[in-house]
Amino acid sequence: MCILNQLEQTVLVGGDDGQVMTFDMQTHELIDVWVVGNKISAIAALSLEEGGFIVAVGCHNGSLVFRQEWEEVIPKFQTCGTKTINDLKFSPNGQILVAASSDNHVYLF
Repeated sequence: MCILNQLEQTVLVGGDDGQVMTFDMQTHELIDVWVVGNKISAIAALSLEEGGFIVAVGCHNGSLVFRQEWEEVIPKFQTCGTKTINDLKFSPNGQILVAASSDNHVYLF
């Protein structure tokens, strides 16, 4: 999975190794790596007006991990059943995150 953050000029990449890596789009330099701990199935990012962004990562075991990028804080965890999170989308105003799961449910946060 990967997602482009045009405001920050970065690309976030995540996969089966359970890591999210952030690369600078211009220099291709690795900026950050953080461990989610589960196989990653979906990534979404929300740009913040004051700078930075929030990353939501969906996993194969139904868990969600949230992290405000560029802050050295422990990520927040949430569960959506026990099936794979297939897709994540933030609402246009950024106040709601929608998670589509293989358990045939849609979760709103």
